[in-house]
Amino acid sequence: MATGLYQDHEVIERWLSGSVSAQTISQVFMSPHDFDVLGLLLHVGTAPGSTNSFTVNVNNYPTSQNGGSGTSVAAYNLWTATNVPTITGTATSNMTAVQSGTVVENIPYALNYPLPGQSPVTGYETAQSTSQGTYTAVTSPPNLYTYHMSTLVAPDNTYTDYNGITSTPASYIHAGDVLSFVIAGASPGSAANLQMELILLKR
Repeated sequence: MATGLYQDHEVIERWLSGSVSAQTISQVFMSPHDFDVLGLLLHVGTAPGSTNSFTVNVNNYPTSQNGGSGTSVAAYNLWTATNVPTITGTATSNMTAVQSGTVVENIPYALNYPLPGQSPVTGYETAQSTSQGTYTAVTSPPNLYTYHMSTLVAPDNTYTDYNGITSTPASYIHAGDVLSFVIAGASPGSAANLQMELILLKR
C-alpha cells in the first residue's frame, strides 16, 4: 500500500464530543481525487441501549458535476436506509471482531511441554524450567486464533450522473465532491462521544 503524499487510500475522520443527536456534522470534506468508498466505521462511547439505534449516513454534494449545459446532479446519500451504517442496542460499534480461522502451531517448547507420550510424563514444563516434574501429556499442539474486523459495507445507493447515466454507484466519489456526515435516530446519551471513519481507495 502506497504511503506519503500520493498514497492510494484516504481515511476521513470526524469526531463528535458529548451528546450524539440527529444532526448534520458541520465539518465537511472536499474530495481531492476520484475515490471508491469502501465503508464507514463507527464507534460510540455509550451504547444506545435496549432496541434503540442510530445511523450515520454520508451525503455527497457533487460539485464536480454541477453546471455545464444547464445540467446538475442533485445531492444524494451514499447508503440507502436499509444498509446505512447503524449502531443498535448494547453495541458501541457498527463492526465487530470475528475469528478468521484457526492456525495449528506445532511448537514443542511451550507451556504444554513435554511432547506427547504416555501419561503421566516426566519432563520439563517449559523450555526455561530447571527441574523436572510429572505432567499430563498433551496429545495435540495448541491452536492460534486470529481476529479481524467484520467486512465494511460499501455504499449501495445509486444516482444519475452528469452524463445522464443512471444507476451510477454512490461508492464512486469524484474529485471536487463535498461529503458531509448525517446522524439520524435515537441519541445514545449525553455522555457519548462518536468517532466516524470513512475509508476510501483512490481511483
